Amino acid sequence: MKLKLPPFGHRVVKSIQDGYTNDIYLFCGINAWKKAKAFDVSRPTLCLPPWLDPLQFNWPVQNTDVLIFDTSGADDDYLNDIAYALSTSHARTIRCVTHEFNLIRFE
Repeated sequence: MKLKLPPFGHRVVKSIQDGYTNDIYLFCGINAWKKAKAFDVSRPTLCLPPWLDPLQFNWPVQNTDVLIFDTSGADDDYLNDIAYALSTSHARTIRCVTHEFNLIRFE
């Protein structure tokens, strides 16, 4: 079964094809849509709509650095699930800024 790209994924694919490998922003949580839409105009951005399973998407993050932003409501288990999905999609580095402004680096 072919998985679909997450919201804003087509623009990220284009950026990667053009050689971009720095931070790709991924917004999750209650305000994910609003934040992703605002940042998408200035940098490669992805959105995980609230509480969807991150494993249901084809994440275009191979050999890139990903910075996850919890826009509110994501618990540790959900953030770990997101990081796992990104890792299996071969992201180079995965970090997260929690809603409480803590920085997590996933190994």
